Amino acid sequence: MKEKSFLAKALKLVSILIIIIGIGILIKGIINMFSDREPSMFNFPILFFGIFLIVLGSILSQIGMFHKSHHKSAPYDRQQYDSEKTIKCPSCNGINSSQARYCNQCGAKLINFCQFCDTENDYGAEYCSNCGAKLPKQR
Repeated sequence: MKEKSFLAKALKLVSILIIIIGIGILIKGIINMFSDREPSMFNFPILFFGIFLIVLGSILSQIGMFHKSHHKSAPYDRQQYDSEKTIKCPSCNGINSSQARYCNQCGAKLINFCQFCDTENDYGAEYCSNCGAKLPKQR
């Protein structure tokens, strides 16, 4: 899932608020139009203003969606290759997800199981994160 920038979050929030206000104004105009009082020409500008706010909120929402997904000169998804979320294969230097157990390029093992407690440890760990036992060196 892509992370949203502050601007994208702010535009989304503002657009939702504008759409809610527009719907409220539109409903108020419709209720006034069909109430027991005599119809007034003043209701039509209220209806159009409500519709205008709904359209404006929708446009702002689309701008926010464009802003969060638009990356200049990025040939790949940056979050997918973020150093905190990837593992570099020790055999072929291929980039893998931090959840991967085996390299998606060469099939090398990316995890190290403790021989005493069978806990899964990161590749290259020297000691078990569960029991503290020394782990065998991986090739």
